[in-house]
Amino acid sequence: MRISSPLFSADKENDIWVPDDSYVFPSSGKRNLKFQRCWLKRWNWLAYSEKDDGAYCKYCVLFAGEGGDVGKQTFGNLVKKPFKNWKDAIEVFNNHRNCEYHKTSILKETCAKQILEKKVEPIDIQIDSGIKRKIIENRKNLIPIIETIIFCGRQNLSLRGHRDSGFFNLTEPNENDGNFRSLLRFRAKSGDVALKTHLETFSKNASYISPIASEIISTCGDIILKKIVNKINEAKCFSILLDETSDISGIEQFSLCARYFNNGQINEDFLLFVPVTDVTELQDAVIDALEKISSWPDKNTSSSANQLHFVINNFEFQITIQIISTVFAVSLPLSKLLQTPGFDLSHVINMADNSINVLKEMRKNVEKDFKLIFERAEIFCKNSNINISLPRRVGKQVHRDNTPVTTLEEYYKVTIFIPYLDTFITMISDRLLKHKSLLKSFNCLFPIKEKDNSDTFENDITGLVKKYSQLLPSFSPLLVIAELKLWWTSLQNLSKIPSNLSELLNNCNENDYPNVYKLLKIVATLPITTATAERSFSTIRRLKTYLRNTMAENRLNGLAQLNIHRTIEVIQK
Repeated sequence: MRISSPLFSADKENDIWVPDDSYVFPSSGKRNLKFQRCWLKRWNWLAYSEKDDGAYCKYCVLFAGEGGDVGKQTFGNLVKKPFKNWKDAIEVFNNHRNCEYHKTSILKETCAKQILEKKVEPIDIQIDSGIKRKIIENRKNLIPIIETIIFCGRQNLSLRGHRDSGFFNLTEPNENDGNFRSLLRFRAKSGDVALKTHLETFSKNASYISPIASEIISTCGDIILKKIVNKINEAKCFSILLDETSDISGIEQFSLCARYFNNGQINEDFLLFVPVTDVTELQDAVIDALEKISSWPDKNTSSSANQLHFVINNFEFQITIQIISTVFAVSLPLSKLLQTPGFDLSHVINMADNSINVLKEMRKNVEKDFKLIFERAEIFCKNSNINISLPRRVGKQVHRDNTPVTTLEEYYKVTIFIPYLDTFITMISDRLLKHKSLLKSFNCLFPIKEKDNSDTFENDITGLVKKYSQLLPSFSPLLVIAELKLWWTSLQNLSKIPSNLSELLNNCNENDYPNVYKLLKIVATLPITTATAERSFSTIRRLKTYLRNTMAENRLNGLAQLNIHRTIEVIQK
């Protein structure tokens, strides 16, 4: 599992993706030839593209232009097209190294790198010192504007107002022109001399207020996203969380989040919102809902309110509330755990097991437990003057339970409490305990002095190695078993054996035990819920309101990232 960077980046050569030592190059052709890792060291200008399964010259792709030096012929392999003929690779690479356009591209790359690293000034600036002074002045004018935009983003304040276009001046407008312009005006009047001078003297095409604000927001979002993606790439193991909601303008938005292990802890970070343009998967649900709604009688608002009031003042509603409160009290610790970003799969499974055991015990002692629930409901209804009675029953009844019981308590126990309890237990088992088989195979990683069954242990290790063979440095189950036993032995020297995945990972040296470390990282990044994605829905509802329900996706993501990732620095100090 890996987020592959683009092959080339305009700002850093280090962004070029380099296959790690565990990467297996695909074979092709009748002779099953493939790219050789040693070629990257022999020709340092060479780059391999996983997407194209081919080789490029990373310098010529960026700087060679459109045509070569002999007849200006159009470039082909290594420049415009991936080179894949591995049989002739060495000959082609040597010939390319001696080409004049290749040598020129290397020279251009060196100059561009020096300019990007601020080691030398661009030629036009070296020629005209006035341009350099103007650039410094413009950057100085931009800083308070960028800081104001970041402040609005961090505090989740809308930038725009009712009238936020047109010429800007320091005089208070008759209409609301938005928080952004008002904060700039306030800052200029409160002693920011440089900003005040700029706002009083700027030319019409150099105000840096509009429409550059959207570009600044988008750039801030890109910076935050890049920092998070860099951390995910360092982790080399991650999982994706997805959840969907509708914003105020009716656009379906997917919240994309990532779960990964970094700096000794499990992290779940929001990445961005992705608009959903194809909602055909919701068609069946919509049609079904419309069919049900079409059968409803047409009632006005007052009638609906009276019906709701009638339902609340019904004993069946009150006993149902008491039942739900009792069951939810048992599942509350599990619910809180599932909303914590740093939980691990084994902890969740254990908590789910405990919750189910308590609920099953409640099911076993249903007479005693429901009696207490029923008594609480009776006391509340008597204090609230709610009538307590048995629902009407007839000989042939199809729209409600017609259970043959003699008491009111027995009726609600059989018709509501027992079915709800059984359904709740089944839902937890289906949602969480289905991961038990997966976790069982990972249990062989945890440090236990003696394994009950050595055959089962070896089968579990073999299954894990086979399943994650593309991610592990070694393909040999015997080597992984030996490595695992060595790691267990090293843990015995600790004063306290680690009790959770984060502690295990922090006590597993990646260089000494690479296979064990990789397997532990995989199980640590397995997702359980989409709680992080759901938390981002609160942000999107604050960003897109009735007053600002039309917003470009880049602007939405930039503001969301500024608000959610408040601790990530955007401006270098």
